[in-house]
Amino acid sequence: MLAQVISLWRHAAELGRYSDEELGDWPDLESCKRRFPQPFVDVAFTSDAEFDVWTDDLHERDWVWWSGSVVGAAAKIDINSESMPITLWPLTHVIETAGGSILYQDMWISTSDCEIVFDLHRKGAVCIRCTDVKDRRE
Repeated sequence: MLAQVISLWRHAAELGRYSDEELGDWPDLESCKRRFPQPFVDVAFTSDAEFDVWTDDLHERDWVWWSGSVVGAAAKIDINSESMPITLWPLTHVIETAGGSILYQDMWISTSDCEIVFDLHRKGAVCIRCTDVKDRRE
């Protein structure tokens, strides 16, 4: 499942964020849609309005994907944020569309603690870990 989430998120990451000025202007709605696999767009969004809200949140996010790894029977995704609080809806929507579920979403969790959480919820689990810039040293 992590491979599917990474594959879908790669399309989102290529769009960048509001602060990625070197990528140029944010594309219009139809251009954004064409960047994603059509089956994802068809399943993930019930309307153009929902896709538009999702891309707005995607554009405005103050965080980036830091890393992703398999932990036992589940996945752990680390997020690096420049400020708090943040909305992870753009990413959680991708995870849930890919068939996963969020088991833990908080400021920090160690890999060993993730294993405990994942053992409780075996299939299709994703753990999202948020860090701020100062926490990169760990």
